[in-house]
Amino acid sequence: MIQKEKLSAIWASVTEILERHQQIKQLQERQQALLGSIDGRVQAKRAELENSLGDLTNAERLSVANRVIGSFRRDLIDGSDKTRTEILRTAVRQLDEINAISVHYQSPMQMLMRESLGSQRRGNIAIQIENSGPVELASLASFALATHDMELGAALCARNSGIKVAQRSFSSSDLAEGLVGSEFAQATYAITEIETIGREIIDSDRVFLTRRSNPAARMSAAMARAAALKVEPASEE
Repeated sequence: MIQKEKLSAIWASVTEILERHQQIKQLQERQQALLGSIDGRVQAKRAELENSLGDLTNAERLSVANRVIGSFRRDLIDGSDKTRTEILRTAVRQLDEINAISVHYQSPMQMLMRESLGSQRRGNIAIQIENSGPVELASLASFALATHDMELGAALCARNSGIKVAQRSFSSSDLAEGLVGSEFAQATYAITEIETIGREIIDSDRVFLTRRSNPAARMSAAMARAAALKVEPASEE
């Protein structure tokens, strides 16, 4: 039985994925500034109260401060609700969309085979190499890699797929990696980062509201970031 592949109706180019990465980083910075500002105002209010309640006992000061600070914090939270909700909705939307977009970035081969799909030159190349032998195919694969010829590379990989594995004269995976591997690494790293940051934004708001940390969420985020480091593209000198 043939397994049905997951289909996705949302598309984004590598450039657009990188733009989404920057957008969600900015969204997280915006959230951190907002929540940090509220926490800062609460701490300042607490310090102000402690200075003005010097005549009370420690227990009385604590009781009064907790009531006043609790009410003050709730007012600040209510006042920030619209902005926090907007940030959360944007993060959730980004998560949903990047999950759909990731379907298009499963391997360098998948990316390569999309290149110049339907182009006349790629079709002409496919016809020309239909009867080419292993030596010529391997030579053309090296030429495609050396000249970064996507159309030739895609046509060669398609031709190679019709040859038994033991009889292939070059590796389609190696050719795809050489032609689009760098772009694939950029895309997959950005996708992983978007997913991680999106979950961090959601968890940060939950922790802010409940004032209870979420160890499981923190561990999940840490593991996701560790995984992202494994696919982070090397910076170009």
